[in-house]
Amino acid sequence: MPTILGIPYPPNWLSWPPGMSPEDGLLFKKWRDCKLAGAVHLYFNVRVGAGRPCGIEVDDNIRKDWLYITAKRIDLLIEYCDRWELVEFRSLANSNAIGRLLCYKMCYLEAPPDDRPVKLVLVTNLYDADVERLCHQFEIVYEVI
Repeated sequence: MPTILGIPYPPNWLSWPPGMSPEDGLLFKKWRDCKLAGAVHLYFNVRVGAGRPCGIEVDDNIRKDWLYITAKRIDLLIEYCDRWELVEFRSLANSNAIGRLLCYKMCYLEAPPDDRPVKLVLVTNLYDADVERLCHQFEIVYEVI
């Protein structure tokens, strides 16, 4: 399945981020004010991956809708002139957030919107030394706010 970016939002957009949980949305609101310098567009709820099969025979429109609903969803994809940043917001993040980011990256790289490099970012509200070490090992930016 191609990467489905969805609606481009301006970097100074101040409303609630579409599709984010209350906990993740609060992290985004605290984080955004100092982290979006130079951004071109923000994309929320970006769909990647193949989704799950319907399991029954359905017409093409229903199949497309089902895949859209069951695809993996990136919290935030930030477009810059020279790169993309794939951001996961996770309250009390532990190592499963890293697995999620790596899965998103794998799916994203199967059908990226262009050839600019992508950087992974984990934003959380609780420091964990092991998670920080694991992020470093996989070249994931680890931000605690």
